[in-house]
Amino acid sequence: MVRHSHAAQDTLQVVDVIFRSCPKSIITLKLPQDLSEFGKTEMTLDRDSKDFGEGPLVLRTEPLANLRYLQLPDKPRGYHADQICPFLEQSPRLETWYVPCIAEAADVEVITKTIRTNCKELKELYNGMPHANFRGEFAMSVMEAMEPQRLERLEFTGYHDEWPNRMTASIERHGQDLQRIRLRGCYRLTSFTVHTILTSCQGLQHLEVVGMYHLRIVISLEDGGSSKEWVCKDLRHLVIHVNVSSTSTGPEQPQWALLERLYRHIGSLQQLTFLDLRGAAVNHDITLSNPAMEVNSSKLTFPGLLSLGSASTGEPGYLPLLKELKQLKTFQGSIWLDNVRPQEAIGQAEMEWMYENWPSLRLIEFLDYTSQSALDERPYLKWLKERIPQLQFTKMVASSTWSI
Repeated sequence: MVRHSHAAQDTLQVVDVIFRSCPKSIITLKLPQDLSEFGKTEMTLDRDSKDFGEGPLVLRTEPLANLRYLQLPDKPRGYHADQICPFLEQSPRLETWYVPCIAEAADVEVITKTIRTNCKELKELYNGMPHANFRGEFAMSVMEAMEPQRLERLEFTGYHDEWPNRMTASIERHGQDLQRIRLRGCYRLTSFTVHTILTSCQGLQHLEVVGMYHLRIVISLEDGGSSKEWVCKDLRHLVIHVNVSSTSTGPEQPQWALLERLYRHIGSLQQLTFLDLRGAAVNHDITLSNPAMEVNSSKLTFPGLLSLGSASTGEPGYLPLLKELKQLKTFQGSIWLDNVRPQEAIGQAEMEWMYENWPSLRLIEFLDYTSQSALDERPYLKWLKERIPQLQFTKMVASSTWSI
């Protein structure tokens, strides 16, 4: 990794010299800082430099046969094909690429052709908040240029799902081999895209879909609770938001059947160790005078998620549907005991059930938001803590601190 010792920016010429100075044995090269947009600057050597007497700079001409990971500097206005293709042509064993911003649409075809010809082992793409193509069209072009079922890891920051049909087609192209998808800081993500991931990515082990606006990145209850099975049975890490606003109208509504099916899907993920399930309530009566509204996930609870239910009162309880999650270590979500409903629904019976059925549990989030004094105030929480001394109760954590 090469960083500046001050705030100056590299020029493309400097980056090229660094790249062609690397030894053939190098495996990872990270140049994480910004490029200067102010043309080409000639490199000179200061005669007072301690390196001046070491002779002429010798640049490598053969490819970097061992290079697996490449991160070029950010270029806010984007790279042109003639600027980026030389790096790709010299990286025949490249597996992981930090996707840069591309200057113009006309450059995309040339770059993807270079990838298809020279980088046949590429299997991981990182797209970190690019400037000009934040909607992800270039990343999708790369996914389309790769051979089918080659991509194993996709990480995208600041994604805007403007062409969901194209993104879902790109995901399905690699659905058997994709193991990890992290879509962070999303501006918008359609429910259909999340549903496609869950129902087509058989090898998926890690799925994280988060953003600043829950309203724009939720999976709908209709998609989350659809009859189509989730095929990602090896999923170990799951972080998603679900629009559960339509479930608050009463147990007689058909939405309760969708909720039950959603929990059955989650309960089928027997390898799951980390579950973060949050709710976003969206006002469906959207007009110009009544814009879309959402409720912060800390104010909303998933009905019956951590409850055994009550046959006498008809209160739904879906906790038994999560019985097979024997590997579950962390549960985080919209379960707050300062809300009247979960206070009434969770008690000693639920704690005994968790103790018997979740032997791996080490962290769970269902305490009062403002204070951990709830542990002393509610005897059933204290009962569980006594039997699992290493168990932690936490408040909600920021997305930046979620485990990877």
